[in-house]
Amino acid sequence: MSNTDTAARQLDRLRVAVVGAGAIGGVLGARLQQAGHDVVFIARGATLAALQERGFILESIDGDLTLPSVQVTDDPGAVGIVDVVLVCVKATQIASLAPSLRPLVGPATAVIPVQNGVEASGLLAAALGDGNVLEGLGRVLVEQVAPGHIRHTAVTPIIEFGRRAGAPEHAAAYAQISRFAAALRSADLVAELPDDMGAAQWQKFLFIEPIGAVGAAARVPFGVVRSVPESRALIDVALHEVQNVGQAVGVSWP
Repeated sequence: MSNTDTAARQLDRLRVAVVGAGAIGGVLGARLQQAGHDVVFIARGATLAALQERGFILESIDGDLTLPSVQVTDDPGAVGIVDVVLVCVKATQIASLAPSLRPLVGPATAVIPVQNGVEASGLLAAALGDGNVLEGLGRVLVEQVAPGHIRHTAVTPIIEFGRRAGAPEHAAAYAQISRFAAALRSADLVAELPDDMGAAQWQKFLFIEPIGAVGAAARVPFGVVRSVPESRALIDVALHEVQNVGQAVGVSWP
């Protein structure tokens, strides 16, 4: 038996709905499909049309990939229940989008958000149930060049996920944690399972929020922002603000 045959027999094939086929959703979904998992993209507009017509194009530091054919729809109701719902839309879209995802969610489905910020999982849980929503975040440098065309320029994608504070102690979705971690690793992606996802979320928030806000206001590269005393001081103030707000809501900072 060849190594390929052995790998195929050993693969625990997951059914994964990737909600949002933009930059991060594109690279994660494409790699999971390449690894042999049953991936369906939920997309709309120009992205939906592009994926239907010509599939996915991924330019990547980890190896380019073209998928001439992908499963894609704008109707979650046409997909049915999946093992994992990977929510990759912008954070500002979560509240309005969440109710439409109910047809994807069964008793043991795990819903994993990868947005920046710290509120996505709570919004999803309010619509889909405490027992189905995990905490998650993503780390990767990737951009959408055009609908269905993704450019991944740095950092092999890292997905951190795990139990969400306030979820039931024995939620059925927890059974998907180890399975999805194995699925990510089978696709040569990095899966990390922090003991404290709340702290992990806020650590990323601490990194992106001050630098993003001050950088956007200054409209110069980060090297300039941190070398000018006034803008560097503003970043320091913003860092302390995020740290203090996190501590006020119960984050256990390392």
